Amino acid sequence: FFFDIFMKKTLLSNGIFFLIPALICQSQAILLHVGEILYSNKGEDFRGFQLHDATPNMCDRVPGSAIRDVYNIRAPMALAHKLADLARDRDFIEIGTRNGDLSRCISFFAKHTLLIEIDSTYCSSLQAIKNAYTDPAKVEVRCPERFPGPNVPGGDVYFLWITPQIQLTLMHQLKDMLIASKRSLSASVYMAANPFWEHYQRWNAPGHNYVQQLHLTTLATRVRLLSFHEVNARRGGTGPPMNLSSVVALIEFDLEDERWYNTTQLLHLPCAGPGTVGTKTCRKAKKWAIPTHLANHAVKLDMLYDILAGG
Repeated sequence: FFFDIFMKKTLLSNGIFFLIPALICQSQAILLHVGEILYSNKGEDFRGFQLHDATPNMCDRVPGSAIRDVYNIRAPMALAHKLADLARDRDFIEIGTRNGDLSRCISFFAKHTLLIEIDSTYCSSLQAIKNAYTDPAKVEVRCPERFPGPNVPGGDVYFLWITPQIQLTLMHQLKDMLIASKRSLSASVYMAANPFWEHYQRWNAPGHNYVQQLHLTTLATRVRLLSFHEVNARRGGTGPPMNLSSVVALIEFDLEDERWYNTTQLLHLPCAGPGTVGTKTCRKAKKWAIPTHLANHAVKLDMLYDILAGG
C-alpha cells in the first residue's frame, strides 16, 4: 500500500508534489479514518497537502433537520457539516437550494442566511426553514428569483452547486456586481465537485462534466476533499437506491483572487460529457484526451482520493 502510493507520487508528480513524511509512518487503518484533505492552489499550484480529522457532524445538533432530497439530486450532506463550520457566525448565501437540505443545517450556525432559488416548487420548503426561527431576520428567502437579481447580495460565504460552467459564470457576475457597487471582495465562494475518475467509473452521474469539474479545481484558491457516505443514494434521483461511500471536493474561491477571474470558459470535451464517460472509446481516452496540466492534476487528485477512501 505505502509503496504503491509512494511510487505514484514520486514517478507521476514530476517533483512538484511532496508526500508528507508522516504518511509513511501511519498504518492503513489510521488512513481510513482521515476525513478531510486540504490543499491550496494559491501561489504554489499543488505543492503539498495537509491531513485533517473529519469535521464533527454538526447537523446532528440541529433540531428538525430532516433531509428531503436524495443524493445526487442534492450535494452530499458532508458538505453541510463543513460549511456549517466555515459559515459559523457569518453571513451565508446559497444560490440554487432546491429543498434547502444543506441550508437547513448551515442556517442554524450562520449569523444570517439568504436562500435564492428560481424554481417556485421549492419556495414552501425554504419558507419553512425561515419560519423555524423566532427571529424573522435570521433567514431571508428569495423564491422564486433568478440570480443575479436586482439587488446585489452581500455575504461572507457563498455556496452553489449547479453545473461547472454556470457556476463559473455566476461567480464572474457576482464579482462584477460587487465591484460595480463598490462592495468588499473579502468573501469566499464554495462549490461542490467530483473531479475523480474513480467516482465516475462507479457512479457516472449524468449531467456532470468530469473535465470541467477537474478544470475548476485547478482554478480554485483552496480545495478540500471530504469523504462521505450516503444512504439510499439514487442516480439522477430516480435510479435504484444504493449505499454510496465516496469523496467529494469542496472547492473554494476567494473573490479577490485574480487567477480564476482570468478564466471565463471551462474546457469541454466530448468524452467528458453525460453518457459518454463509460464508453470503451472514452475509457481508453481517459487522461490522454485532456491537456497535460489537467492530466497531471487528475493523477494527483486520484491519488488523494485513494488515500481518503482508504486505498
